[in-house]
Amino acid sequence: MSSLDDNNTNATLVQCNPLTKQLYSLRVKPDTPFSSLVAGQFVSLALPVPNPQCQTETVFVKRSYSIVSSEESKDEIELYVARVDGGVLTPHLCDLSVPYRLWMSPQATGYFVLAEVPTADVLVLVATGTGLAPYLSMLTSLSTQQLLTRGYFKKCMLIHGVRQVCDLGYQPLIKRLTQEMPCVYVPVVSRDEQTAWSGLRGHIQQIFTPHLFESFTGYALSPLHAQVMLCGHPLMIESMQTLLAGYGFKRHRRKNKGHIHFEKYWDKA
Repeated sequence: MSSLDDNNTNATLVQCNPLTKQLYSLRVKPDTPFSSLVAGQFVSLALPVPNPQCQTETVFVKRSYSIVSSEESKDEIELYVARVDGGVLTPHLCDLSVPYRLWMSPQATGYFVLAEVPTADVLVLVATGTGLAPYLSMLTSLSTQQLLTRGYFKKCMLIHGVRQVCDLGYQPLIKRLTQEMPCVYVPVVSRDEQTAWSGLRGHIQQIFTPHLFESFTGYALSPLHAQVMLCGHPLMIESMQTLLAGYGFKRHRRKNKGHIHFEKYWDKA
């Protein structure tokens, strides 16, 4: 597909809501509702944009974004997108006027899902930036709520690392979720020295010390108790794997079960 026209668009952007100057909530309605959707999966969006080498031409650009909305929402998909200044796609995507016709992959894909995670006392969800998206999809989905209710996971800890306080998205939703289920939310701000903030400052790795981890979860920092999901910048994921290995955690694979699950996710320009 080299260009978009009425014959190959298959979805409509129905909402483009700026949450901050750089973070956007997008809602896309597919012409045909998804036949299946599992929390933690992603979709691709595509638009024709100006060719950087020749402004009189357009090129077809496609990028993948994780889904925020629950797996019950198959007829309208919400995405959490960071506008990357100077990027190829997101400056155009985030400036669109709604409604706007575009292309979206006809089905969600991906294996960063709870069906791949063994049972544990604590399910630890670690995100940086817009890597928060798949966890919100999980926590708002009925299947996850049933796993927590039935004790497949006794407790959940959602950790979100950002640079600025304003980047802590979806606060009303997260507050409601932590009130309705056994889930503790731990936001961490790394760089914002100008804004009043009473929470943790620094990097998310500081939470993974025996004393602090147990103070948040009630369980020891041990592979006997925890399954850890990582979604965000590749450097965070590499650092966390090294840190957790020191406590006996190892990467989970279908044929060799472990305790660390990850998706290298950074802002798609």
